[in-house]
Amino acid sequence: MATIRCSRISGVAWITVAFVIGIVNAVSEAQTKNAPALLLPTRSISLKTCGWELEHQLFVHSTGYVPLSLAFDHQGNLWTGYTTKLFKLVPRAKPESGEQYNIVELSGSPAKCTVRLNRPTTVSSPVAILFSNKGNMLAVANDQLHLIDQNGFKDQAVFDLLRPSDHEYYRLSQSPGRKSLVVVIDGHVTAESSYTWLDLDTLNIIHRCTYPPAPDYHHFTYFRSFAGDGRFAELDYDNTYTNTQRATYWVAEGKYCSEKTKVPPEQMQPIDALLFDRETAFFSNNRSDDNARSIVVYDQDGSLIHVVSAQDREVKEDLITVSEDGTRVAVVIDTMAGGMPSLDIGDHVGSRRVDIFDTETWTRTAQIELPVTGKTELTSGPTALAFTPDGKTLAIRMADLVQFYDGIP
Repeated sequence: MATIRCSRISGVAWITVAFVIGIVNAVSEAQTKNAPALLLPTRSISLKTCGWELEHQLFVHSTGYVPLSLAFDHQGNLWTGYTTKLFKLVPRAKPESGEQYNIVELSGSPAKCTVRLNRPTTVSSPVAILFSNKGNMLAVANDQLHLIDQNGFKDQAVFDLLRPSDHEYYRLSQSPGRKSLVVVIDGHVTAESSYTWLDLDTLNIIHRCTYPPAPDYHHFTYFRSFAGDGRFAELDYDNTYTNTQRATYWVAEGKYCSEKTKVPPEQMQPIDALLFDRETAFFSNNRSDDNARSIVVYDQDGSLIHVVSAQDREVKEDLITVSEDGTRVAVVIDTMAGGMPSLDIGDHVGSRRVDIFDTETWTRTAQIELPVTGKTELTSGPTALAFTPDGKTLAIRMADLVQFYDGIP
């Protein structure tokens, strides 16, 4: 009898173990199905095949900023560029004697690099290549925006981004969907800010307005993001510290040249935003709070519709890009291994990756692990991202190397 009882107990135990294993396997299978796909590069190309050489000095663009330096055209070809440097002092008024921005096309499989055109520029002017939603090519060089005819690679129109007498700082921003292009100017002397919306087919001015200076020197404006319909959002920051008051963050919103309205962000301090046709997504960093939110999405009525919890990450500002169809967003993530996240020290970066989100549900669909190279990350870290118009391929540039990641879910 004792033997029979032990056998029965053993059988029940095995049934229990098998049941638990089944549950674990089911959960694991569900997690695997929901886990983001890990993408590997399907092809890559070095810009050295087009004459790119390692820059021997890290130059800072002190008068302007353009966050896009990779762009796909509507035929699926990738465009980027580099500046050939002559090591001598060159006046901004005479760029032809100083530098040259070479604009290159990366096409084919395996990809080939071809220099298609160039524009004279200077060290202190940013350079970039962009496309409109209609496929028009635009290039930034020598503080000018060039509308280029791709048949003969000739300038159709030119817009001056910097007025020399104002000593200003400008930024060029393109909306998701490539429908809108806005030049934002912050005056160093007058402390005014101005917005200029441009027609991407002609470079004619659609709207231009100037906003008064901030009330005091403690006031700062960080990101400015724009939608194709003229809406914009910016993060204002009042760095006033007293016994009763600490720093204050708020989001200012408007449309074209309307008055700005202030909206306090909900339980977060965003560092960037994307304004879509129907909603706005704010991005923030997870400094130390495990319950913090990293992405918060509102509809146009201001109702909260999506929240993505923080995942121990430091979002890299200006390394967030969206596909032209608006269905996918790629975000460069740094996980800090030590030290202060605000310090730009390569040794403190523990890991680096790109997260890709489906903007319909704001679920993470894919991940790309990137190399971390310590103290040399300023030259070998990711400098630009770009989606193909359909969002199925992501290109990442790191120094001279451009890698393509195909088959994005």
